[in-house]
Amino acid sequence: MKKPKPHEIELKASWIMDKGVMQLDEVGKRIEWLIHHYFKKIGTFNSGWNTIFQDPGDGRYWELSYPQGYMQGGGPALLQCVSTEKVGDVLKEIAATK
Repeated sequence: MKKPKPHEIELKASWIMDKGVMQLDEVGKRIEWLIHHYFKKIGTFNSGWNTIFQDPGDGRYWELSYPQGYMQGGGPALLQCVSTEKVGDVLKEIAATK
């Protein structure tokens, strides 16, 4: 799988129908690979739906979310590059619950 390129700031997955079965598209498979095999997990918002990761290659932060909450499981994933301020927000939220 491919690591994020410097110009990429958003990866948006979709579901596709394949032989009567709903499956992730290639972007969704890439997101899964990145969050499970490449990115470093920083923390998860208390809601449990949004997680911050860091790219060990370039240091950028990425937020994993599921913006189509009306769909089963929140729908396909969205991975967006986020600011260090957003990372600070999630760390504060985690610290406040301890």
